[in-house]
Amino acid sequence: MIKIENLCKSFQRPGEALLEVLHEVDFSVDKGEFVAIVGSSGSGKTTLMNILGLLDRPDTGDYELSGKQVAMLSPEMRAKVRNEAIGFVFQQFHLLPRTTATENVELPMLYSSRSDAEIRRRAREALCRVGLEERLTHYPSELSGGQQQRVAIARAIVNDPAVVLADEPTGNLDQKSGSQIMNLFRELNRNGSTIVLITHDDAVANEASRVVRIDNGQLTEAITRVAS
Repeated sequence: MIKIENLCKSFQRPGEALLEVLHEVDFSVDKGEFVAIVGSSGSGKTTLMNILGLLDRPDTGDYELSGKQVAMLSPEMRAKVRNEAIGFVFQQFHLLPRTTATENVELPMLYSSRSDAEIRRRAREALCRVGLEERLTHYPSELSGGQQQRVAIARAIVNDPAVVLADEPTGNLDQKSGSQIMNLFRELNRNGSTIVLITHDDAVANEASRVVRIDNGQLTEAITRVAS
């Protein structure tokens, strides 16, 4: 599903030395895997996530998504791939406050060729998949933090993306809500979703079936385990 080779990324601010954030990174994810990338602040994990999500470009290296080279696509094609093949879940929920849960989940489909009826049906089905069948018409302010994150996850999966990228998805939640969200990710994975999760928390990372550690811009450790 994902294959990157010899990926490098550097940044340079005016008057400062060149900072290499990712150095010759090799990384792959098979279809149906649940992989966590764990690392401390400044380790390069967010930069890697931005490249995986086509929000940034590498300086050098190859990136294949579903067998297609995507690292150097045009801005228009990158936007198309992001919308159709990648689902995003962030620490901040990024829900529109004046639209209902259903309307928030409909957003990724608004520029598709689907009919209004199909868009509404798929949004409702996605919300049911995350356990919010009784919250379809609720506004974000009427939902708990955990419920808002469930809406964000429904929005991420509504287009049946090739991969779901989750960046610190439990970071703004209490322990109970965070545990429920991780249970949901595991359920989605059991039902076939490919998930790559970024976190600084080892306990969260260990909910995945494979854990990759990133440190100083390099993948330094890989642990394969079976989530209970």
